[in-house]
Amino acid sequence: AAFGDGVKRLLDEDVPEDDADFWKALFSAPMSIEDVFEIVGPDDVRQLRSTRPRNLQALLRHLAKAMASVCAVVDETGTLPAPQQTVANTSI
Repeated sequence: AAFGDGVKRLLDEDVPEDDADFWKALFSAPMSIEDVFEIVGPDDVRQLRSTRPRNLQALLRHLAKAMASVCAVVDETGTLPAPQQTVANTSI
């Protein structure tokens, strides 16, 4: 529910890029890749692009940071621990 609520908030209101609590909650919600694609569809991305482009920019920046973090953990450890797996699932 936290991820879906976060996506709804991105669609409905301006979310500051520096709202650390929001972004942390969004990327730490336990879910599968399938769940992400079920919750965020192409129409949601189009809506963000047309009505809240700054939210889309912030989302993409945070996605890139999250993916870089996951890659760094794998580079260091050779494995993907559960917390990073959750981040990876929500950022793919």
